[in-house]
Amino acid sequence: LIHFYKRSLKDDMREPWSWYWMELRKSRCCCGSIGGILRFGAGICPYLCPWLPFNTQIKIDREEINRRKDAQDKVVEEEEVIEKQKIDKSTYKYIMLKNGIKILLIEDCNASTSACSLEIKVGSFSDPPHLPGLAHLLEHIIFTGSELFPSEGFSTFLSSCGGSNNAFTASTYTNFHFDIPKEHFLDALDRFVSFFMCPVFHERTIQSEVEIIQCEHEKNKHSDVWRTNQVEKCSANPKHPFSRFSTGTRTTLQVNPRSDKNLKYEVYTFFKRYYSANLMSVVILHNSNLQKLEEIALEKFIHIPNKNIPETIYRNPVFRNDQMGLKLYIVPIREVYHLNMTFPLSGYDDTYKACPGSFISNLLGHKGGGSIFSLLKREGFAHHIVACHKRFDLSNFCFMLLTIQLTELGERHVDSIISIVFQYILMLKQNPLPKYFFNELSLISKQQFEMKEREMAVTIVQNLAHSLHLYPPSDVLTGDYLMLDWRPDLVEKILSDLNPSNLRVTILSKNSKYLETKVEPHYGTEYHVDKIPEDVINDWKNVSAHPDLRLPEPNKYLTERLDSLKQGGKSRRQPELIQNLERVRMRVWFSPDVRFILPKSYFYFKFSWEGCYRSPRSWNLTNLMVYTLKDTLVQTSYPAQLSGLMYTLKPAKYGFELMVRGFTCKTFIFIQEILNSLYALDFDQDTFCTVLDVHKKGLLSCLAEPLKSQSRYLVNTLLSGKVWTREERWEQLQDIQLHHVIDFSKRFLSNHSLECLFFGNVDLEQARKLSDILLSRRAEYLASRCKELNVEVEVNPNLADWFLSDPAERIVASEKALASVQSQEDIPSGSETCVERDLLLPEGSTTVVVNNEHHTMSMVVVFLQLSSTTLEKSCILEVFTHMVRDRIVSRLRNLVILGYVIGCDVRKINGSIGLRIIVESQFPPTVVNTAIEDCIEELE
Repeated sequence: LIHFYKRSLKDDMREPWSWYWMELRKSRCCCGSIGGILRFGAGICPYLCPWLPFNTQIKIDREEINRRKDAQDKVVEEEEVIEKQKIDKSTYKYIMLKNGIKILLIEDCNASTSACSLEIKVGSFSDPPHLPGLAHLLEHIIFTGSELFPSEGFSTFLSSCGGSNNAFTASTYTNFHFDIPKEHFLDALDRFVSFFMCPVFHERTIQSEVEIIQCEHEKNKHSDVWRTNQVEKCSANPKHPFSRFSTGTRTTLQVNPRSDKNLKYEVYTFFKRYYSANLMSVVILHNSNLQKLEEIALEKFIHIPNKNIPETIYRNPVFRNDQMGLKLYIVPIREVYHLNMTFPLSGYDDTYKACPGSFISNLLGHKGGGSIFSLLKREGFAHHIVACHKRFDLSNFCFMLLTIQLTELGERHVDSIISIVFQYILMLKQNPLPKYFFNELSLISKQQFEMKEREMAVTIVQNLAHSLHLYPPSDVLTGDYLMLDWRPDLVEKILSDLNPSNLRVTILSKNSKYLETKVEPHYGTEYHVDKIPEDVINDWKNVSAHPDLRLPEPNKYLTERLDSLKQGGKSRRQPELIQNLERVRMRVWFSPDVRFILPKSYFYFKFSWEGCYRSPRSWNLTNLMVYTLKDTLVQTSYPAQLSGLMYTLKPAKYGFELMVRGFTCKTFIFIQEILNSLYALDFDQDTFCTVLDVHKKGLLSCLAEPLKSQSRYLVNTLLSGKVWTREERWEQLQDIQLHHVIDFSKRFLSNHSLECLFFGNVDLEQARKLSDILLSRRAEYLASRCKELNVEVEVNPNLADWFLSDPAERIVASEKALASVQSQEDIPSGSETCVERDLLLPEGSTTVVVNNEHHTMSMVVVFLQLSSTTLEKSCILEVFTHMVRDRIVSRLRNLVILGYVIGCDVRKINGSIGLRIIVESQFPPTVVNTAIEDCIEELE
């Protein structure tokens, strides 16, 4: 034994042999002990007799001991108990490496796509004052090369393997993420990590990305959101980084020529100064087990250097005292009237389980009876309201924002509207805080968390990388969702800060151009700043209680139990037709969920009538009918939406479509509420005027919409066989009154066809019950319509009572009676609604030029249409687009540098299919079009 031990020292096998020698000593065996000799012999067998069958397990155990020892040296913190959804089959583990980087490992055995995200607590707030946008520039160029992979860009590698990547820069953090098929994940991860260890910044690449950032800025210049935010910033405390311009331009990223430093030096210095492992968090999602994932994480990320950079603490206030009590009048791009009320607050990041800001914002933005919005709408002051607790994570401040979309009357009564807001806040202070409302929000948060659908892998890692910076490891999945702790003291503290002395008011209106005295330099926004008079502030401080403002009623749509039905049978590839009533033009399709078994359902209703798109006027009437109905449903639908029942109601050329989705138990009640409002047609003059005003402003603002949206509209218009342009609709909109909409709605409901699809946690009995409800409600409406027109419905005395009471027979009889008083064109033909088909473009090239003076940029759309549409051609085009998309986008964005908004996708609509390439650029359209054609010609 001594001979072998000395030999092991000589052969550099000290560790394994010394370990077995220690084991021998522990066993206290002697040469005369047979058991001791056997135990020690089994220990040295892997070295003396490697062919024995039990040696494999001994080697595995030894490797596990070495792995754990290595992990203990590199991992300083770990957590395996992480709260998750009950239906979540993934496994999670949190570790913190010795270099300070936080890592969340996600084992998903069923994942075909792997993903990784890295987030660092460095954002635009860390920009040097002389180079605004530097953090954004670094985000753009960091993936262009590294010392380990100098000749291959990250995007090029990912696209060749079917993956993708993206990144974004926020105020206090920057997020980088990618996804890729699992077979190539480790190769991609090697490259991903190398960019944070040893990136390479080339001067030419930096200048190219500066031009792309300039194009991105040109796109944002026509967004009222960006323009308003920048005016808020430039009127803030200059000692706080919130006041700086954040995205960067060609001008702001220009280094002073007198300096001996260039932009490459500034970028490299910024990276060296801030990009440290102790500020990073990483999330890895892969199909390997947690042990393997931990080994991967240790191997890849332990080498990122830790520079022990302290987190930035922002001590200066966002707004000085003299910057409070201001009114900012901003001239918008679009035809809008908006009132923004901003209350700066201290940060509440540590109270995420109580969510006091969300509790108050839900009360301020409530749309039920007794709310701010219900009173403003009744007075004719507002169209819409949104309240938001806007957090700036990791910055120790936040905003309570209240945005109100005003009517023309409301624009003239801004101070009165603000008084109503403070009257509501006074009511909250004077009454006991509604714990029942918190309990409702808490229940909703639990249900939304438990029933949320599985997201894409890249979305999961992106969101969780941010959550790692905000919440303890055990709450990293639930921190953004659950409201658990009732803290009235925190709510009262925020309410005390919602006072007139802590308020800034922003008004967006085209009429502000008559006041403007300043121009914001980066976006060219015209604005004016006024100090709110002291007497007005005192009036707001001394408001009295309003009798029509009260706390919201308990939500009738909420239920604590969400039970799933046990569906039998196999999953169907196509829905089953369970009802086909040709005489009343109604079909019902049914498709139960037998795979996921969640308590969620989807109900789709297609209401069709041939007269909806007959003329520009009828198309206007269709839109006004749908939007007036939607506005009428606000108070009814809001509590349902809070409880998780969502609905969409939108016009279409054939009529309109209604889609209701959510938890099944209360869905039928909600659908009946919608049907009651639909067939009641209880449209009042104030609601109609509000909808008409919004509709007109929407048509007037079309040319100010983003060019990408306009390009899609124009392509659809050019290819459509029958279309009414916005100009034609505007001309026919001027003389429409409420009675026109009501008359049109009655004709629509008297003659429409209905097709339904019920999918999800619904059984056949429930589907048939809902079908009967639809038929009965329609029969009741037609009977009341006959009574209104004094039309007698003929009844055959020879038919049995049960047959005459059948809803379908009642509908047939009523429609037959109404046909005598209707015009011939209103009577339904009985045939199916015509399916719209796109025009087939002639062979060769067709060019259409549309002028738009609202934008400084231009948009070029190249659409290559297939001559015929078959399943085989569609599949081939999808594969072809997948192969060439990244090559086209990369060339047009990085080599030619045409712009920031560049896309390549498949347009598949109205029976036609083709390849679409879009480029938004500051260059002339002819130059852009030539570059696109050259790019297409170079495709192999």
